[in-house]
Formats: sequence, C-alpha cells, structure tokens
Amino acid sequence: MSFVRLFNYSVKIAAWATPHLQRWMRNNKLNEENAQRNFEARNYDEAEKYYTSAILDAERRHYSLKRRIELRLQLAETLRRKGDLDRALVVLNEAIEKTRRSGPLYGECLDALAAIHMDRGEPNEALEAARAALDIARRQRSGPAMIAERCCRLAATEQRCGNAQRQMELLQESISLYEKAFGAEHVQTADRLADMGAALRTEGKFTEALMFLDRACSTHQKLAGVNSPEYLADLEQLAATQRARQFGRSRAAL
Repeated sequence: MSFVRLFNYSVKIAAWATPHLQRWMRNNKLNEENAQRNFEARNYDEAEKYYTSAILDAERRHYSLKRRIELRLQLAETLRRKGDLDRALVVLNEAIEKTRRSGPLYGECLDALAAIHMDRGEPNEALEAARAALDIARRQRSGPAMIAERCCRLAATEQRCGNAQRQMELLQESISLYEKAFGAEHVQTADRLADMGAALRTEGKFTEALMFLDRACSTHQKLAGVNSPEYLADLEQLAATQRARQFGRSRAAL
C-alpha cells in the first residue's frame, strides 16, 4: 500500500473514530460531573451510582493509575458519608493496593482509612493510619500546608483517643506550619489557633487558651467580618473560657 493510500485510509479511520471517542469522553465526564454534583448535594446513593460507572469506564479504557485511585477514593468517601462503612473499607483497600503502598496517593488513602476506622469505632486503627499518613508527608518533604493539614487531622484523632498532650503538640506544629505557608493572618492559621484554644480550655489552661482564642478572634474578624460564623464561634469560646477561668478563681478563693 502506497504512503498516500495509507494516509488517506488513516484519515478515514480517524474521521470515523473521532465522534465515537468524543461521545465516550463526554459520557465519562458526565458520570464524574453527576457524581460530584450529587455528592455535594448529599445525594450519596446517586453519587455512588455515578462514581461506580466512572470507575468501570476508567478500568475499561485504561485510565492513568492516578485517576483510577482518585475515583476509588471519592467512592470510598461517598460510602463513608452514607454510613456504608464495610463497603467503604473494601473500596479503599482496593485503592491502597493500587498505590503499592507508596507515593502521595498512599498518604491520601491513609487519611481516608483513618476516617473510616474512626467511624467504625476503631480508634487504635484510626490512630495508626493517621500517624502513618503524617510520617509519609514528612518523608516525602511535602509542603508545609500538607504537613500542617495532616498534623491537624492527627491532632483530632489523638484527642478522640484521649491523648490531650499529643493533640496540643500537633496543633502547635500545625499553627507554625500554616504561618510559614500562608502567614500569621490567614483563615487556616486562625482556625488552628481556635482549635488550640479549645484544647487548652478543655485541659483547664484558661489563661493560655484565652491568648490563642483572642488571636483567632482578631484574625477571623479582620478576614471574615463581625458577622462571620468563625468570628462568632470565637466569641462564644472566649466568653465560655473567661467564665470558666472566673469560676475557677472563685472556687479557689473559698
């Protein structure tokens, strides 16, 4: 076959295949868009259906490994949100196996695994997964924002497991990292300051708690305004902490 005839033949094949490929791409994109829209609307049954279809298409069409793992992560979170924890764990373990237990996506899988174990009432397993996720971020020298986020997630898990001192150490680390990544006057920094204030208040360290809460309150007011939920929540925390400190002083005087 001459080059010209081969070229013309290739053009005809491409012309025939293009609309089919475009239709398939539109359908697959539509599955993901419908899944995301239903997930955001908390229609988890519908989101599950569309994510499942998207995964089947991704496997059949040999999508990148990264995308196939990401879709399973999204399906696992959908199942967790709807309370189907056993199936969520199965889907997530499929994603973990595809990561070969390495790389950034493995860390994301461990984050999801910690959340599922906590919902299943398995705090020790949740703690193990959350600690491993943070270790991976540190070993891979992820950016300060990623490490700070993992510190914050692990802090919440440590708190639920009764490890208050470790919780506060992680919150302090996350504050420092968020300040490094975004600056002292940033909503993420302020959120962690508020978390630290709440943790200190729970431990009865009212004076220290007020320092953190006051910083959080000032930053949220500056960034979001006096009517923002964040600022109003800070005011409630401040008032409750001040009352608790005053009550403690009154009892000590008796």
